[in-house]
Amino acid sequence: MREPTNPRRPTVASPRWRGTRNRPSPHASLRRSSSPILAWLKRESVAVLALSGAALTVLAELAKAMPFAPPFSLVLMRWREFTNDLWRPPLDLAGIDVHQDIVAALSVSAFMVLLGIGARLSARLSGQPLAPMSLGRFFDDQTWPSLIVFAALCLVFLLGHGDADRSDVLTFMGSEEAGKYGFAVLVTAGYFAGDFIGHRQFHLRLYRLAWIVAAISAANLAMIHFGPAG
Repeated sequence: MREPTNPRRPTVASPRWRGTRNRPSPHASLRRSSSPILAWLKRESVAVLALSGAALTVLAELAKAMPFAPPFSLVLMRWREFTNDLWRPPLDLAGIDVHQDIVAALSVSAFMVLLGIGARLSARLSGQPLAPMSLGRFFDDQTWPSLIVFAALCLVFLLGHGDADRSDVLTFMGSEEAGKYGFAVLVTAGYFAGDFIGHRQFHLRLYRLAWIVAAISAANLAMIHFGPAG
């Protein structure tokens, strides 16, 4: 008669094997910890690009009215050259003089539009899309802080308007006043377009632009004051 066999007892893995199998991978924990940052960068990629371009354009205009330390001044000079080369072909095609003030106004206006697009894209990717764009909702999401920031940006552009020796002042049809109005219209159009596209989220990101410009300006003044030449 065949003897009953004992049931096989479950084997227990050695502590060494078990530890290496169950121990979480350092790369996995790194991915888990960085995923919120990567998700934010994905949502805000367009807005960050717009903020960077707008900040550089505003600082380049501010550099005409105040001194900047060599690291900043070199970057801003290169940025002015880049935007001038970027806008030259379409302006030449339209028969418009490639004036530095026109280039600056077109650049900041375009970046404000891009900021509105980035705000709408970020809201959509976050699962909370913005309300549809409508011509009947102008000024609905504007706030006094946003208008103050916009006024400060316009002031920066007015301070950087033209050269100090008045040798290269923007004119339109021979009129300096018309040149100023055209310059202001371009910047204002970008602000309203950003509000129209991005609603309240555009204005929230406009606050970030103000903080970025203020922080870099403060760092520049500190470098000038405490640097070797200060």
